[in-house]
Amino acid sequence: NGAGHSASASFSYHGKIGRSHEVAVGMYGQFDNYDEFMERTVWNIFSPLTQGTDAVYDYGNAGIFGSYSFRYEGKVSVDAVLHGLWYSGHGFRLSPEISLGYSLAEGILLRANGARRLRYSIPLAENPGVFMTGKQFVGDYAGQNLEDSWSFGGGLEYHFRFGASRNTCLEFDYSRVQYVSQTIVDY
Repeated sequence: NGAGHSASASFSYHGKIGRSHEVAVGMYGQFDNYDEFMERTVWNIFSPLTQGTDAVYDYGNAGIFGSYSFRYEGKVSVDAVLHGLWYSGHGFRLSPEISLGYSLAEGILLRANGARRLRYSIPLAENPGVFMTGKQFVGDYAGQNLEDSWSFGGGLEYHFRFGASRNTCLEFDYSRVQYVSQTIVDY
């Protein structure tokens, strides 16, 4: 059984420099509160084992961000963002991301992107199937785990007219996520 409450706020300033450049800076904060209660009995051949947790978890992050966007004659686009956030229990972390776009020809767009992603994992809430097993829980299943990953990808978009629609799009995408730190639930 569990309950969750969340609150977030952000303040930002957006400005345009000429026709091709945009910048934004701001502050961001988020607070999540989870109240989890779990009790289960795991039977083995010798005796029952009762496991449980009754805990309140507070996850929070707050910090600043800045972004820069460049557009050139509908052919080139560049978006770069840098987040500097403080994560409760884990300290200050930087998270950059970049997206690039280039129009090869009319209706054909080539894209590439990369980013660092940070998020709190909540193993019990995110893996309800583990309750169907008869296995004993071990490890840090009730802690504040911060997952850290890098994602990279790219794609090709082809916009063409199909029937009465001028907005038909065929996309080919590729993405890869490389984890630096990940919570793994082993059933």
